[in-house]
Amino acid sequence: MAPQQCASGKPRVLAIAGSLRQGSYNRRLLDLACQGAKAAGGEVTELDLGRYPLPLYGADLERTGLPEPARALQELVRTHDGLLIATPEYYSTLPPLLVNVLVWVSRAAAAGQACVFVDKVAGLLSASTAQTGGLRGISQLSSILGNLGAIVVPYPVGVSYAQSAFTSAGELHDKALEGRVAGVGRSVIELIQRLS
Repeated sequence: MAPQQCASGKPRVLAIAGSLRQGSYNRRLLDLACQGAKAAGGEVTELDLGRYPLPLYGADLERTGLPEPARALQELVRTHDGLLIATPEYYSTLPPLLVNVLVWVSRAAAAGQACVFVDKVAGLLSASTAQTGGLRGISQLSSILGNLGAIVVPYPVGVSYAQSAFTSAGELHDKALEGRVAGVGRSVIELIQRLS
């Protein structure tokens, strides 16, 4: 099933940062990707995961029904055509916050209901204080989203040594790299448009 665009005809993208830290490098990176998506004609909803507190996922909890924050996040994913996700990398993997969100949101709200990630176009980024730029975490995230039925655009971007990569204005010192970050946002919009 192809993504459905909103009434304005513009592709809608949900932007998610996998970090709640004040001044998060990944939030700064996500902002730059969002600019690329908007310049390509998309509408962007920036999500603050701090407003959706979720318990640690467990099957016993799920049997009592989905928590309201999970239902709200499901609806946000369902009503958008694509995703932009910027995440830190913890010990070569994804942060627990993001994994917990993906698990809860991927659960079907009713028997037989399709996972809300199916056919969503996703662009992935990471900013890390390490040399690898979070690419190991991005690789795992790409695999998870693919298993959930999302369509991940190629060429994710990882930013190494993030503590010195940004200017005080939130831009990247490396303008070529900044163009690649914006390009992830643009690629999500362009693929949504092609699929539609």
